Amino acid sequence: MTLLTSSELEEVVCGKGQIDIELLKRNTKCNYSNSEAQYVQRFWKVLSEMFNEEQKKLFLKFVWGRNTLPSRDEYF
Repeated sequence: MTLLTSSELEEVVCGKGQIDIELLKRNTKCNYSNSEAQYVQRFWKVLSEMFNEEQKKLFLKFVWGRNTLPSRDEYF
C-alpha cells in the first residue's frame, strides 16, 4: 500500500482546485444524438475560454452540487 502526501490525499478526497474542462468533457454525458453539434461546441468554448475559475466553480455547484471535480476519470 502506497502512502500519500498530505497534498495528494487532499486532492483525492476534495478534488482538484483548478477546474479541468477536458476532464469534465470526457465525463459528461450528452442526451442529444449529436454531441458534436455547434451549440454543444460553443458551450464548451464559452466555459473554457470566457469563464474565470470562480465562475467555473459556481457553474459546477449549480449543475453538480460540488464546486470541485474529482482528480481523475476513475473517480467519476
